Amino acid sequence: MSRALRVAQRDARTPDGLPTFPILHERDERARPVPVPRGVLPSMHSYRHTYASRALLAGESIDEVAFLLGHRDANVTRAAYVREVADARRRTSRRSRVTAEYGSALEAAATPIEPAATAIARANVRPLRDAS
Repeated sequence: MSRALRVAQRDARTPDGLPTFPILHERDERARPVPVPRGVLPSMHSYRHTYASRALLAGESIDEVAFLLGHRDANVTRAAYVREVADARRRTSRRSRVTAEYGSALEAAATPIEPAATAIARANVRPLRDAS
């Protein structure tokens, strides 16, 4: 899989035809490929980590992510993604507080205004000072 990913990265091009990962096309003074430092290019493991992080941040349960990653139990997942789990908890708590405090105002703001009501509202607006 890693070799196939590297070949795909080497062949990947931008819409302008430039290499997406230019480091894979660099050569040293003897025209040999330059060694790619670890962590410079995305790997299968980094894609797996990205998937897990995004799933947790989107609100997926830690148990479901652990199952999808093939972890023996959620404790392994929890240890590896503790920051994402904490961020998800904080976000959920913040949403709950905002909804409790401003829920009706948010609903009113999301309600579309009819065109006739908008025209009436504009007719009742007066400028604060002259445009002169």
